[in-house]
Amino acid sequence: MKKIFSAAVVSALFFISCSKQAVVISPGDIENPAIKVISPLNVPNLKAGDWLTIKAILSDNKLINTAAWEAMNAASACGNSPYKAEYSPVEPVYEMNVKFLVPPNFSGDRFIRLYAVDNSGNFSTQDIYFIAGN
Repeated sequence: MKKIFSAAVVSALFFISCSKQAVVISPGDIENPAIKVISPLNVPNLKAGDWLTIKAILSDNKLINTAAWEAMNAASACGNSPYKAEYSPVEPVYEMNVKFLVPPNFSGDRFIRLYAVDNSGNFSTQDIYFIAGN
């Protein structure tokens, strides 16, 4: 009887010690990348054929996986904006330099959206506004 009791106690202690092990869960990356626009700092008035120069610093606490820009509300016949680009820098700080030629079919209040996505899928956007005239 003593052996059975001892075996039961040892088994119970084993299961209790296994179930009380500390489970350490390291938190995932939940911080969104940052986008700091260097230029333009104001809303420029542009005509067809003018260049809009965009400069921005994209940064993340880990790595920028994707940097992109897209002229919004500029859908082609297929429904997608033909005015966009995507880069894969895979570095913590990325300097985006874009020269956008204002097309003849643009007029009114317009904007270009910048995107930054890190390796965890966190993302940020920043809009660059301009006025396009004829």
